[in-house]
Amino acid sequence: MTAPVLRRSRVAALMAVAALAGCTVGPDWQRPKTDAPAAWRVEAPQAAEIANLRWWETFDDPVLNDLIGGALQENRDLRQAAARVDQFLGALRTTRSQFYPQVNYNGATSTNRLSENGQPPLSPGVNRDYDLYTAALGASWQIDLFGRVRRLAESSQAQVYASEQGRRGVVLSVVAGVATSYIALRALDRQLEIAQITAKNFEETQKLFELRFYGGVISEVELAQVQSQYQQALAAIPSLERQIALQENLLSILLGRNPGAIARGKTIDALSFPPVPGGLPSALLERRPDILQAEQLLRSTNANIGATKALYYPSLSLTGALGFTSTSLDNFANGSSTAGSLGASLVGPIFTFGRIEGQVKTAEAAREEALAFYQQVVLNAFRETNDALIGVKKRTEERDALVKRVEALRTYARLSRARFDGGVSSYLEVIYAENELFAAELNAVAALAQRYGELINVYKALGGGWVDAADPLGPKQGTREAAAAAPAAPAVAAAAATRSAASSPVEAVAATDDRIEVHREGDTTIVDVRRVRGIGGVEVKLPQSGPQAVLFRFHDFPALESFKARSTRGEFICESQRREAQAARTICRSGAKELDAIRISGNAIAVRIPDTILNQPGDVAEVRWVDQWR
Repeated sequence: MTAPVLRRSRVAALMAVAALAGCTVGPDWQRPKTDAPAAWRVEAPQAAEIANLRWWETFDDPVLNDLIGGALQENRDLRQAAARVDQFLGALRTTRSQFYPQVNYNGATSTNRLSENGQPPLSPGVNRDYDLYTAALGASWQIDLFGRVRRLAESSQAQVYASEQGRRGVVLSVVAGVATSYIALRALDRQLEIAQITAKNFEETQKLFELRFYGGVISEVELAQVQSQYQQALAAIPSLERQIALQENLLSILLGRNPGAIARGKTIDALSFPPVPGGLPSALLERRPDILQAEQLLRSTNANIGATKALYYPSLSLTGALGFTSTSLDNFANGSSTAGSLGASLVGPIFTFGRIEGQVKTAEAAREEALAFYQQVVLNAFRETNDALIGVKKRTEERDALVKRVEALRTYARLSRARFDGGVSSYLEVIYAENELFAAELNAVAALAQRYGELINVYKALGGGWVDAADPLGPKQGTREAAAAAPAAPAVAAAAATRSAASSPVEAVAATDDRIEVHREGDTTIVDVRRVRGIGGVEVKLPQSGPQAVLFRFHDFPALESFKARSTRGEFICESQRREAQAARTICRSGAKELDAIRISGNAIAVRIPDTILNQPGDVAEVRWVDQWR
């Protein structure tokens, strides 16, 4: 074969390899369709901004705010969740390293002796002993012909996002748990106060009846009835004190400290009642951490199918080495001591007797399991939200009825005592009325605590943007700590602290480890996002004056898998779409309309939020982004 023919053959082979390198086997990701209910069983205000508030602050109790802030810093479950995110980030980095050549070095020295009787035999007089010195640089690169590494990276990236959503779920549970436990503690405090006041009143009645008994005015039966009533009230006090101690211990663990006393703020009767949030059922699919976590786990198993199917196809590896080999240090660095190698290997299966097929079936079954789990999580989310909304409504009705019962029993007890003092009835009627009043007062306090608890369950079930608002208060460890050490943008920090439109062109409550900088360019507000982890979000609010257009610029992002902006005006979504053997393409839509909203300039990806989302001064939008696979 002539040299030109050989060159053409090599060029054709390289072109074929390049074409194959763009292939990625296996199913592309698509979110499963879910039949969401059209509305909740209980009507609730369609107010996304309520669900996105730091709702615990609306109780108007500074002590509760401090307790939640401390729990987000010190809670051990949150620290574990933050560490799990770092574990998956490390695994992702390991997987992505396979995209690039692996370079290594080696050096060795040895002293050797040859056998005189070896093959071939040594000539007489030849020195059997010699030293050998080697040093070399080596490189190897496994070319991802059929996308196995890309699918593994996709799976690993989904695991990172799943762990991040798991961490957000812990934030949700910690905040809700601290608030619920604190309100239960204040309810027990109030019940203890009622029991102590009631016992004191009964004690005074007992002393009065003892005087009457010794004066011969009443019988021992009536005295025994009063003593029984007093002891019943006394018995409630240690029981409530025990429950208070247990509740304080529980709160202490949530706060990440040893069991001990808990600071108190407002009484349960003085707490403000937060508004009831609401939203469309479909919104849960976008913001509940457990749903988003299940979705990413499903995405990971979906990518694993492609990674296992790629085992059916050959793998191409390139290796090379260059160094020096010599038996003497004197000429070790001479050109005559250089040695090297360059090679390529193509390996593929022929007969595996079901080994690869078994792996594919395992991966497909894992995906079906993850799909069923995702669907179950979605159904459970709808159930929890409906339960919580119904609970708020019915607990409110129950509380109102119990308050009216307490008022009626107070009247009953007052009139019964008047009848007894007038000699019309026995003291047994008074005892019955006062015991009923005591129990009703305790039940009314419990019902109030349950009403607050159901409202907290609503915020927890809806999984609103308040999780992102609470997120920066949580612990940062490992990779997260390094990201958190990056300086925050002054304009954004000031806006988050003052919540004043005049202090910054964009108000932002950050829920991200990426660095954010905000400034103006002409009539446009620019939000520069500097990549640290490639995942996060902010809340933006148009100022009352100044530029109204908002442009996000993502710096050093290898790709932008997803960008979402949601306001009361609508939703704007940009998502990367892939088709087999084709380059990824980012599509932006607002409603059913496709928009040309993305520009790439240098190392920055620019996304302009359309005026259908942010248009008027004071408009607020929740923005989230995700950097995905390369």
